Amino acid sequence: MDDRTVDRIFCGSLANLPPISSKILRIFTSSTFTDMGMERNTLMAEVYPKLKEYCREKHGLEFQFFGGQKYGYRPIPAVILGSEFLLLREALQSMNIETTLLDTWYKIDTNAVPFVYILQWISTILVNFNNKRVPKLQAQDQATWWDTLAKMQKLLRKAAQTCYNQRKIDKDAMHNYFMSVTEREVINGILNVKNTRNHCLAQVRYINNINLQNLRRAGNFIDIANRQVDSEAVKLLSNLRDDRLPAKIEASNYHRYTVEWIGREGLSPDTHAEYLQEFCTHFYKGITRLVDRAMRKEDNSPQGQVITEILQHLHACNNSVKVFPRVL
Repeated sequence: MDDRTVDRIFCGSLANLPPISSKILRIFTSSTFTDMGMERNTLMAEVYPKLKEYCREKHGLEFQFFGGQKYGYRPIPAVILGSEFLLLREALQSMNIETTLLDTWYKIDTNAVPFVYILQWISTILVNFNNKRVPKLQAQDQATWWDTLAKMQKLLRKAAQTCYNQRKIDKDAMHNYFMSVTEREVINGILNVKNTRNHCLAQVRYINNINLQNLRRAGNFIDIANRQVDSEAVKLLSNLRDDRLPAKIEASNYHRYTVEWIGREGLSPDTHAEYLQEFCTHFYKGITRLVDRAMRKEDNSPQGQVITEILQHLHACNNSVKVFPRVL
Protein backbone atom coordinates (compact mmCIF):
# COMPACT_ATOMS: atom_id res chain seq x y z
CA MET A 1 0.00 0.00 0.00
CA ASP A 2 1.57 3.31 -1.05
CA ASP A 3 1.95 6.36 1.21
CA ARG A 4 -0.73 8.32 -0.64
CA THR A 5 -3.31 5.61 0.00
CA VAL A 6 -2.29 5.41 3.66
CA ASP A 7 -2.68 9.19 4.02
CA ARG A 8 -6.18 9.04 2.50
CA ILE A 9 -7.16 6.29 4.93
CA PHE A 10 -5.94 8.27 7.94
CA CYS A 11 -7.84 11.31 6.64
CA GLY A 12 -11.03 9.25 6.57
CA SER A 13 -11.57 9.36 2.82
CA LEU A 14 -14.24 6.94 1.57
CA ALA A 15 -13.12 7.11 -2.06
CA ASN A 16 -11.37 4.13 -3.68
CA LEU A 17 -10.96 2.20 -0.44
CA PRO A 18 -8.60 -0.78 -0.65
CA PRO A 19 -10.16 -4.10 0.37
CA ILE A 20 -10.01 -5.26 3.98
CA SER A 21 -7.60 -8.07 4.72
CA SER A 22 -9.51 -11.27 5.36
CA LYS A 23 -8.78 -14.03 7.84
CA ILE A 24 -10.84 -16.54 5.88
CA LEU A 25 -9.36 -19.26 3.67
CA ARG A 26 -11.62 -19.62 0.62
CA ILE A 27 -11.14 -22.77 -1.44
CA PHE A 28 -13.22 -23.17 -4.58
CA THR A 29 -12.81 -26.61 -6.12
CA SER A 30 -14.04 -27.37 -9.61
CA SER A 31 -14.57 -30.77 -11.23
CA THR A 32 -17.34 -32.73 -12.86
CA PHE A 33 -19.69 -34.20 -10.27
CA THR A 34 -19.10 -37.94 -10.69
CA ASP A 35 -15.58 -37.95 -12.10
CA MET A 36 -13.62 -36.84 -9.02
CA GLY A 37 -16.01 -37.95 -6.27
CA MET A 38 -13.50 -40.28 -4.63
CA GLU A 39 -10.89 -37.53 -4.46
CA ARG A 40 -13.30 -34.91 -3.09
CA ASN A 41 -14.57 -37.27 -0.40
CA THR A 42 -11.02 -38.11 0.68
CA LEU A 43 -10.08 -34.44 0.88
CA MET A 44 -13.14 -33.70 3.00
CA ALA A 45 -12.33 -36.51 5.40
CA GLU A 46 -8.56 -36.28 5.66
CA VAL A 47 -7.17 -32.99 4.34
CA TYR A 48 -9.63 -30.19 5.06
CA PRO A 49 -9.49 -30.72 8.85
CA LYS A 50 -5.70 -30.39 8.71
CA LEU A 51 -5.96 -27.26 6.57
CA LYS A 52 -8.46 -25.76 8.99
CA GLU A 53 -6.01 -26.26 11.81
CA TYR A 54 -3.08 -24.91 9.78
CA CYS A 55 -4.95 -21.88 8.45
CA ARG A 56 -6.86 -20.83 11.53
CA GLU A 57 -5.50 -17.31 11.24
CA LYS A 58 -4.51 -17.24 7.57
CA HIS A 59 -6.08 -16.77 4.13
CA GLY A 60 -5.21 -17.19 0.48
CA LEU A 61 -6.40 -19.50 -2.27
CA GLU A 62 -9.04 -18.53 -4.82
CA PHE A 63 -9.36 -21.53 -7.15
CA GLN A 64 -8.52 -25.23 -7.25
CA PHE A 65 -9.26 -27.40 -10.30
CA PHE A 66 -9.55 -31.19 -10.37
CA GLY A 67 -9.53 -32.61 -13.87
CA GLY A 68 -10.11 -36.09 -15.18
CA GLN A 69 -11.43 -37.51 -18.43
CA LYS A 70 -14.96 -36.19 -18.23
CA TYR A 71 -15.73 -32.87 -19.90
CA GLY A 72 -19.03 -32.62 -18.06
CA TYR A 73 -22.54 -31.29 -18.46
CA ARG A 74 -23.04 -28.92 -21.39
CA PRO A 75 -26.20 -26.88 -20.83
CA ILE A 76 -27.89 -24.71 -23.42
CA PRO A 77 -27.78 -20.95 -22.73
CA ALA A 78 -30.52 -19.62 -20.48
CA VAL A 79 -30.34 -16.26 -22.26
CA ILE A 80 -29.36 -15.58 -25.88
CA LEU A 81 -28.76 -12.14 -27.34
CA GLY A 82 -31.71 -11.36 -29.60
CA SER A 83 -29.68 -10.58 -32.71
CA GLU A 84 -27.70 -13.80 -32.25
CA PHE A 85 -30.81 -15.93 -31.74
CA LEU A 86 -32.26 -14.61 -35.00
CA LEU A 87 -29.02 -15.48 -36.80
CA LEU A 88 -29.16 -19.02 -35.40
CA ARG A 89 -32.79 -19.37 -36.39
CA GLU A 90 -32.08 -18.07 -39.88
CA ALA A 91 -29.19 -20.52 -40.28
CA LEU A 92 -31.42 -23.48 -39.42
CA GLN A 93 -34.16 -22.34 -41.76
CA SER A 94 -31.64 -21.97 -44.59
CA MET A 95 -30.89 -25.69 -44.11
CA ASN A 96 -34.63 -26.51 -44.07
CA ILE A 97 -34.46 -27.45 -40.38
CA GLU A 98 -37.59 -26.84 -38.32
CA THR A 99 -37.24 -24.21 -35.57
CA THR A 100 -40.53 -24.85 -33.75
CA LEU A 101 -38.77 -26.42 -30.78
CA LEU A 102 -36.57 -23.38 -30.21
CA ASP A 103 -39.51 -21.04 -30.75
CA THR A 104 -41.46 -22.93 -28.09
CA TRP A 105 -38.77 -22.85 -25.44
CA TYR A 106 -37.14 -19.46 -26.09
CA LYS A 107 -39.30 -16.35 -25.74
CA ILE A 108 -38.32 -12.79 -26.58
CA ASP A 109 -37.81 -10.24 -23.81
CA THR A 110 -38.05 -6.74 -25.25
CA ASN A 111 -37.66 -5.14 -21.84
CA ALA A 112 -33.98 -6.03 -21.96
CA VAL A 113 -31.67 -3.68 -23.84
CA PRO A 114 -30.56 -5.04 -26.20
CA PHE A 115 -33.44 -7.51 -26.48
CA VAL A 116 -32.84 -11.16 -25.64
CA TYR A 117 -34.48 -14.56 -25.91
CA ILE A 118 -34.97 -16.36 -22.60
CA LEU A 119 -35.22 -20.10 -22.03
CA GLN A 120 -38.55 -20.79 -20.33
CA TRP A 121 -38.85 -22.52 -16.97
CA ILE A 122 -39.29 -26.23 -17.61
CA SER A 123 -42.44 -26.47 -15.51
CA THR A 124 -44.19 -23.74 -17.51
CA ILE A 125 -44.33 -26.11 -20.48
CA LEU A 126 -43.94 -29.53 -18.86
CA VAL A 127 -46.27 -28.86 -15.97
CA ASN A 128 -45.63 -32.16 -14.17
CA PHE A 129 -41.85 -31.87 -14.22
CA ASN A 130 -41.78 -31.07 -10.48
CA ASN A 131 -44.98 -32.92 -9.56
CA LYS A 132 -43.80 -35.31 -6.85
CA ARG A 133 -47.39 -36.17 -5.96
CA VAL A 134 -47.83 -38.08 -9.22
CA PRO A 135 -44.50 -39.85 -9.84
CA LYS A 136 -45.62 -41.39 -13.12
CA LEU A 137 -46.49 -38.03 -14.68
CA GLN A 138 -43.33 -36.49 -13.27
CA ALA A 139 -41.20 -39.25 -14.77
CA GLN A 140 -42.86 -38.76 -18.15
CA ASP A 141 -42.24 -35.01 -18.17
CA GLN A 142 -38.67 -35.42 -16.96
CA ALA A 143 -37.95 -37.93 -19.72
CA THR A 144 -39.53 -35.55 -22.22
CA TRP A 145 -37.35 -32.70 -21.00
CA TRP A 146 -34.07 -34.60 -21.33
CA ASP A 147 -35.06 -35.66 -24.84
CA THR A 148 -36.02 -32.06 -25.66
CA LEU A 149 -32.77 -30.73 -24.22
CA ALA A 150 -30.72 -33.09 -26.37
CA LYS A 151 -32.59 -31.97 -29.48
CA MET A 152 -32.12 -28.28 -28.67
CA GLN A 153 -28.42 -28.84 -27.99
CA LYS A 154 -28.01 -30.30 -31.47
CA LEU A 155 -30.02 -27.52 -33.10
CA LEU A 156 -28.14 -24.71 -31.39
CA ARG A 157 -24.72 -26.25 -31.99
CA LYS A 158 -25.43 -26.92 -35.65
CA ALA A 159 -26.71 -23.37 -36.10
CA ALA A 160 -23.77 -21.86 -34.21
CA GLN A 161 -21.24 -23.83 -36.25
CA THR A 162 -22.93 -22.71 -39.47
CA CYS A 163 -22.99 -19.06 -38.40
CA TYR A 164 -19.32 -19.26 -37.45
CA ASN A 165 -18.40 -20.82 -40.79
CA GLN A 166 -20.26 -17.98 -42.49
CA ARG A 167 -18.41 -15.46 -40.26
CA LYS A 168 -21.63 -14.17 -38.75
CA ILE A 169 -20.46 -14.87 -35.18
CA ASP A 170 -16.96 -15.20 -33.72
CA LYS A 171 -15.34 -18.32 -32.27
CA ASP A 172 -16.14 -17.46 -28.65
CA ALA A 173 -19.82 -16.94 -29.47
CA MET A 174 -19.91 -20.30 -31.24
CA HIS A 175 -18.07 -22.10 -28.43
CA ASN A 176 -20.64 -20.83 -25.93
CA TYR A 177 -23.06 -23.45 -27.33
CA PHE A 178 -20.54 -26.28 -26.94
CA MET A 179 -18.97 -25.38 -23.59
CA SER A 180 -19.39 -27.41 -20.40
CA VAL A 181 -20.08 -25.95 -16.96
CA THR A 182 -16.64 -27.12 -15.82
CA GLU A 183 -14.84 -25.35 -18.67
CA ARG A 184 -16.69 -22.13 -17.88
CA GLU A 185 -15.50 -22.40 -14.27
CA VAL A 186 -11.91 -23.02 -15.39
CA ILE A 187 -12.02 -20.04 -17.74
CA ASN A 188 -13.26 -17.72 -14.99
CA GLY A 189 -11.12 -19.24 -12.24
CA ILE A 190 -7.81 -19.86 -14.02
CA LEU A 191 -7.59 -18.87 -17.68
CA ASN A 192 -8.81 -15.31 -17.06
CA VAL A 193 -6.77 -14.84 -13.87
CA LYS A 194 -3.70 -12.63 -14.19
CA ASN A 195 -1.63 -14.27 -11.45
CA THR A 196 -2.15 -18.03 -11.29
CA ARG A 197 1.06 -18.51 -9.31
CA ASN A 198 -0.43 -17.12 -6.12
CA HIS A 199 -4.04 -18.21 -6.48
CA CYS A 200 -4.58 -21.35 -8.56
CA LEU A 201 -3.79 -25.07 -8.45
CA ALA A 202 -4.64 -27.79 -10.95
CA GLN A 203 -4.57 -31.55 -10.38
CA VAL A 204 -5.32 -33.64 -13.45
CA ARG A 205 -5.91 -37.38 -13.45
CA TYR A 206 -5.83 -39.78 -16.40
CA ILE A 207 -7.32 -43.29 -16.22
CA ASN A 208 -5.88 -46.01 -18.44
CA ASN A 209 -8.02 -48.84 -19.83
CA ILE A 210 -11.48 -47.65 -18.77
CA ASN A 211 -13.85 -50.61 -19.11
CA LEU A 212 -16.43 -49.43 -21.64
CA GLN A 213 -18.32 -52.71 -21.31
CA ASN A 214 -19.75 -51.31 -18.09
CA LEU A 215 -21.14 -48.09 -19.55
CA ARG A 216 -23.03 -47.13 -16.42
CA ARG A 217 -19.86 -47.07 -14.34
CA ALA A 218 -17.62 -45.77 -17.13
CA GLY A 219 -20.06 -42.91 -17.66
CA ASN A 220 -19.00 -41.52 -14.29
CA PHE A 221 -15.50 -40.94 -15.62
CA ILE A 222 -15.86 -40.23 -19.34
CA ASP A 223 -18.51 -38.58 -21.50
CA ILE A 224 -20.94 -41.04 -23.06
CA ALA A 225 -23.48 -40.23 -25.78
CA ASN A 226 -25.73 -42.77 -27.49
CA ARG A 227 -23.99 -45.61 -25.63
CA GLN A 228 -20.53 -44.71 -26.92
CA VAL A 229 -17.73 -42.31 -26.07
CA ASP A 230 -18.71 -38.73 -26.93
CA SER A 231 -15.88 -37.85 -29.31
CA GLU A 232 -16.88 -34.19 -29.47
CA ALA A 233 -16.65 -33.83 -25.68
CA VAL A 234 -13.33 -35.70 -25.65
CA LYS A 235 -11.90 -33.24 -28.16
CA LEU A 236 -13.16 -30.21 -26.24
CA LEU A 237 -11.77 -31.57 -22.96
CA SER A 238 -8.40 -32.34 -24.53
CA ASN A 239 -8.08 -28.77 -25.75
CA LEU A 240 -8.91 -27.39 -22.30
CA ARG A 241 -7.03 -29.87 -20.11
CA ASP A 242 -3.97 -30.65 -22.23
CA ASP A 243 -3.38 -27.36 -24.07
CA ARG A 244 -4.89 -24.23 -22.56
CA LEU A 245 -4.66 -25.15 -18.87
CA PRO A 246 -0.95 -26.16 -18.76
CA ALA A 247 -0.07 -23.13 -20.90
CA LYS A 248 -1.68 -20.77 -18.41
CA ILE A 249 -1.02 -22.18 -14.96
CA GLU A 250 2.28 -21.99 -13.09
CA ALA A 251 4.15 -25.28 -13.60
CA SER A 252 4.75 -25.74 -9.86
CA ASN A 253 0.99 -25.50 -9.27
CA TYR A 254 0.14 -28.23 -11.78
CA HIS A 255 0.15 -31.96 -11.03
CA ARG A 256 -0.71 -34.81 -13.37
CA TYR A 257 -1.50 -38.40 -12.35
CA THR A 258 -2.03 -41.60 -14.33
CA VAL A 259 -3.91 -44.52 -12.77
CA GLU A 260 -5.19 -47.88 -13.99
CA TRP A 261 -8.81 -48.99 -14.14
CA ILE A 262 -9.03 -51.87 -11.67
CA GLY A 263 -11.88 -54.33 -11.23
CA ARG A 264 -15.58 -53.64 -11.60
CA GLU A 265 -15.52 -50.26 -9.86
CA GLY A 266 -12.53 -48.96 -11.77
CA LEU A 267 -11.45 -46.58 -9.02
CA SER A 268 -11.87 -46.99 -5.28
CA PRO A 269 -10.03 -45.94 -2.11
CA ASP A 270 -8.96 -49.55 -1.54
CA THR A 271 -7.37 -50.17 -4.93
CA HIS A 272 -5.95 -46.67 -5.37
CA ALA A 273 -4.80 -45.78 -1.87
CA GLU A 274 -1.28 -44.85 -3.00
CA TYR A 275 -2.61 -42.48 -5.65
CA LEU A 276 -5.02 -40.87 -3.18
CA GLN A 277 -2.21 -40.33 -0.70
CA GLU A 278 -0.12 -38.61 -3.36
CA PHE A 279 -3.12 -36.55 -4.50
CA CYS A 280 -3.90 -35.39 -0.96
CA THR A 281 -0.26 -34.62 -0.19
CA HIS A 282 0.06 -32.42 -3.27
CA PHE A 283 -3.20 -30.69 -2.42
CA TYR A 284 -2.19 -30.00 1.18
CA LYS A 285 1.29 -28.78 0.29
CA GLY A 286 -0.03 -26.65 -2.56
CA ILE A 287 -2.68 -24.96 -0.44
CA THR A 288 -0.38 -24.28 2.50
CA ARG A 289 2.28 -22.90 0.15
CA LEU A 290 -0.20 -20.44 -1.35
CA VAL A 291 -1.48 -19.48 2.09
CA ASP A 292 2.03 -18.80 3.38
CA ARG A 293 2.81 -16.82 0.25
CA ALA A 294 -0.32 -14.72 0.74
CA MET A 295 0.43 -14.12 4.41
CA ARG A 296 3.90 -12.79 3.62
CA LYS A 297 2.17 -9.90 1.86
CA GLU A 298 0.24 -8.96 4.99
CA ASP A 299 1.41 -5.92 6.94
CA ASN A 300 1.44 -7.13 10.54
CA SER A 301 3.30 -4.09 11.84
CA PRO A 302 1.61 -1.88 14.47
CA GLN A 303 0.77 0.68 11.76
CA GLY A 304 -0.59 -2.06 9.51
CA GLN A 305 -2.92 -3.25 12.26
CA VAL A 306 -4.15 0.31 12.84
CA ILE A 307 -4.77 0.77 9.10
CA THR A 308 -6.76 -2.48 9.00
CA GLU A 309 -8.95 -1.31 11.89
CA ILE A 310 -9.56 2.11 10.28
CA LEU A 311 -10.42 0.41 6.98
CA GLN A 312 -13.02 -1.72 8.71
CA HIS A 313 -14.72 1.43 10.02
CA LEU A 314 -14.51 3.19 6.64
CA HIS A 315 -15.99 0.21 4.78
CA ALA A 316 -18.78 -0.04 7.37
CA CYS A 317 -19.51 3.66 6.87
CA ASN A 318 -19.47 3.27 3.09
CA ASN A 319 -21.92 0.38 3.24
CA SER A 320 -24.24 2.29 5.57
CA VAL A 321 -24.53 5.40 3.39
CA LYS A 322 -24.91 3.64 0.03
CA VAL A 323 -28.70 3.83 0.28
CA PHE A 324 -28.68 7.60 0.76
CA PRO A 325 -28.63 9.91 -2.31
CA ARG A 326 -25.68 12.00 -1.25
CA VAL A 327 -22.12 12.51 -2.46
CA LEU A 328 -19.34 12.06 0.09
